[in-house]
Amino acid sequence: MIRNLSVLLLLACAIARADFSYTMTSKSSMGGNPSVSKYYYKGNKMKMEMSNTVMIMDFDSQIITTLNPQDKSYTVKSFADANKEAATATADVHPEFKDTGEKKNINGFNASQLLLTMDVDSGRGGQKMQMQMEMWISPDVPGVGELRGFYQRNMNKFPWGTLGEGTNPQMKAVTIEMYKKLAQMNGTAVLEVMHMKMGGAGAPDPSADPRMAAARVRLEEMAKQGGQQGEIAKQQLARMGAMSGGGGGGMQITIEGSGFSPAPVPDSIFAIAGDYKKR
Repeated sequence: MIRNLSVLLLLACAIARADFSYTMTSKSSMGGNPSVSKYYYKGNKMKMEMSNTVMIMDFDSQIITTLNPQDKSYTVKSFADANKEAATATADVHPEFKDTGEKKNINGFNASQLLLTMDVDSGRGGQKMQMQMEMWISPDVPGVGELRGFYQRNMNKFPWGTLGEGTNPQMKAVTIEMYKKLAQMNGTAVLEVMHMKMGGAGAPDPSADPRMAAARVRLEEMAKQGGQQGEIAKQQLARMGAMSGGGGGGMQITIEGSGFSPAPVPDSIFAIAGDYKKR
């Protein structure tokens, strides 16, 4: 009886700390190459491989290691310092999430829709940007239990400030709150669709900004001249029109999950290559 109980406890511990990995691919309606990010979980470690940055979090030592593949350097920061940064970023931002009841099969996974809608500061002279985020959450993903267990173990000490990208404080705060909400869900996001356009509720008309008007005039003149520069000018004019809501709908970013796997993650994934230098 005691032996059987010991075996069960060992199995439970192994399951609770099982590995998990997946990939997220981001595409913008503005064009450009897709951005691919990879995520790895093992025990109490998490690694995020993004286009220009790699981040390793060790929840036992509470240390964040950020690697720069371009110059092969890395920096080290404590969770405490990262959380101080998050405290200033999340001030006065209280997004609301709505379970719409909508359901859809996405790449073979049954998913439910979670919706976030709010106006944020665009960082352009007080102009508002309307943002709507669709998150399709599925409990069917292989290994989702391992991911859920990871966040349950580490929720209270998670360095959320590291997850908000960009320099816009409100956008950073919204990203942090979104990650917190997803960490509490019984499933993981298999698809995220972000819609953005200039001109939220009570926002001034972007076309009234003299700088924007002057830039538009210059681009229109370049477009008339034709050639390669003319084509570039036309693309920039289209982007300006999209972000101001003209021509139907602003910018859209689609982030799709794939490669969800509970297969063992090698320890070497979390190692720092010998040719990297600490800054």
